[in-house]
Order: sequence, then structure tokens, then C-alpha cells
Amino acid sequence: MMVMQTKNVRRRRAALAAALPGCQPAGRVELQPSVAALTGKGASRLSHTGNDAQTITTQLLTGPAIAASLDGIASLRLAIFREYPYLYAGRREDELGYLRIYAEARGAFVMTVTDSGTLAGAATGIPLCHEDRQLLAAFAGASHAVDEIFYLGELLFSPAYRNHGLGLRLLAEVEEHVRSLGSYRYLTCATVVRPASHPLRPPAYLPIDRFLARTGFAALAGVTTSFTWLEIDGVKRDHPMQFWLKALR
Repeated sequence: MMVMQTKNVRRRRAALAAALPGCQPAGRVELQPSVAALTGKGASRLSHTGNDAQTITTQLLTGPAIAASLDGIASLRLAIFREYPYLYAGRREDELGYLRIYAEARGAFVMTVTDSGTLAGAATGIPLCHEDRQLLAAFAGASHAVDEIFYLGELLFSPAYRNHGLGLRLLAEVEEHVRSLGSYRYLTCATVVRPASHPLRPPAYLPIDRFLARTGFAALAGVTTSFTWLEIDGVKRDHPMQFWLKALR
């Protein structure tokens, strides 16, 4: 789940937020740092059992407390998004510029997942009203109010931590936190659309669509956008993005 964004897109986020009712412009509000355990009783524990029993720790970060995590999340994104279906040849400076909004925008958060101090996964979220004009334009014909939607930027795990149920658990933590904010009725995310015949599609590839459908998301008909990024073969290409929505009960 992700959206690649250009430098101009990132610059427009703060200006757009200022023009939307109920949105505070990112970078103009005083935010108090917060580092919270997701269970409220010390760090939340997610069990991951592989060849050896492991216990990893999740942590919720908001406001300026997010800043210290951004370099690690940028590294995670740069590694994972080189994989299919993204094939993204990113630059660290662009990643850090994109991620900085999560430390500046009111209501945004980062959840980190660590194993013995090593970053194993992460989730990011932000009120949809803080996103850029191109992304918001996709919702122009939708029947859902933008200020009632929370945007899940990504939910990522390093390869060794996938397919153990951790994604389901982390998504549940994300939903619990967004519900606790009290202002949002829906969670949305975007996925890149690739043809099944793509030459770089791995034989055992499982589309993220299956995970989203299992967890209550539905693809929004006609709610799409397109972003351009540099792929690992050195060519910039346009990429259609499909939005998904889940009601938060």
C-alpha cells in the first residue's frame, strides 16, 4: 500500500490542507511529541514464530517524536519498493522529504515494528485532507466526505517477517488507533495496478488485493489516480493507482 509522490506534490500538501475545512496546515501547528505503547501497558508484543520463536515490539509515534524514525523507514521503503509490483528506484532525500509530513501534520502517525532493536516493519497514516491535490482529486466524485477518511500510506514488512500474520495484527492496531481519534469513519489506501502478464511479476506473487479483501477493504470503482516514478531499469513511467476503502465500525 503506497503512493509515490513527486517533489511538487509534497510542496502542495501544506497549502492544500490550509484550504480544507477541518484541516490544520502541516508545519503550522504546534504538535506535542508522543511515544506510546499500542496496548497502553508498555510496548505491544506481536509474536512471530518461524524457525526460532521471536517476539517483536510495536510502537506508536506522533508529532515530533516521529522524526527519529524517519531514516529507518526511508531505508525500509527504498528496499521494499524495489520489489514487484513497485519496481521503484528511489532516492533517500526524496523519501525523507515525503516522510517528513508525518511528523508535521496534525493527526498523522507512524507505527514501527522492531525485533531486538532492528526495524522489521512499519505503518504510516495521515488524515486524507492533508494529502496532495492530485490524490484528493480522485475522491471528487466519491460519496464519502474527505474529512471523514484516514489515509494509510503504507504497511510494510521486511521479507523475513511476512506471511506470519503480522500484517493482520499491525493493521488491527492501526484501525484501533484511528478509531480512537474519534473523527474518522473510513480508512483508505492505494495500490499500484500492474497487468498479470508483466514480465517482472514473480511466479509466486500474491497481489495485495487478497489481503485487503480479507481485511474488509473494497476497491472504489472509478476512484483512481496516476503517479510517475523512476523504475529500477532507469525509465520513468506512469503508474495507475487504485483506491480502497474500509468502514471503521
